[in-house]
Amino acid sequence: MAHQDKGAYLVTGNLKHFPNCSFVISARDFLNVITPSTLPNVISDDKAPYDVYGLWGALHEAQRLAYENGVANLSEEEIEAEIKAARAERNKNK
Repeated sequence: MAHQDKGAYLVTGNLKHFPNCSFVISARDFLNVITPSTLPNVISDDKAPYDVYGLWGALHEAQRLAYENGVANLSEEEIEAEIKAARAERNKNK
């Protein structure tokens, strides 16, 4: 949030917690922002080249895995419940 004036975005699945914040976008909108055909050469704050296409590929892979595992359309509450259940299972197996 400290870099919103530098063109940064906060990507979230819960836009209702950030009403009237133009720099807060959904993951779907973020994918539209970084469409490779319109991407400029991006340089990070430390002047290192930023691999935009690598990020694009990683986002597509994450989306594919989410669909493959049946979690692509979960609400924030459902995601939190899944995390809580996984932690409980992990702690039970310790």
